[in-house]
Amino acid sequence: MKFYHKILRKIASTMGYTIIKTGKHAENAKYEAEINHWKKSLINYQNWYTGKIDEFYEEKTPTAEQKITKYSLEVNATLTWQKVHQRTKYLEDLQLNENAFEGKTIIDVGSGPHPSALAYKNCKIYCLDPLFPDYLKAGFPFHYYEDRVKFAYGFSENMP
Repeated sequence: MKFYHKILRKIASTMGYTIIKTGKHAENAKYEAEINHWKKSLINYQNWYTGKIDEFYEEKTPTAEQKITKYSLEVNATLTWQKVHQRTKYLEDLQLNENAFEGKTIIDVGSGPHPSALAYKNCKIYCLDPLFPDYLKAGFPFHYYEDRVKFAYGFSENMP
């Protein structure tokens, strides 16, 4: 089947057309690209954490005081990235203070593998994403985050 797709693409290309994936195929390709991005990010977090790269997304290598050191390198690097970069970025991007949702419940739809809403104190957090099983397989340490954050596998399009 792949052979025929290559032939069709080549014929379409010579005629000035492009065949694009649609529907489920496009969605699967999008998800695959996203998972690949996050797998590379996990490696970059480790390189950033250990100083193999000077900065990642303009974030300087963490200081000894910033580093989480209780777990494996992979987990420490990811949790340190969450603490140093993601939390700060979320507060800045949304221009809210850390107590903005005190006593409330947040649902972070399409949260990705980082519970960025942990930037907000004294609130419950639900992260919804259709790729959680894939993030877990890739190595994201969901079970190391605070108890107030819950991860839900699901599609926002299917919410009532």
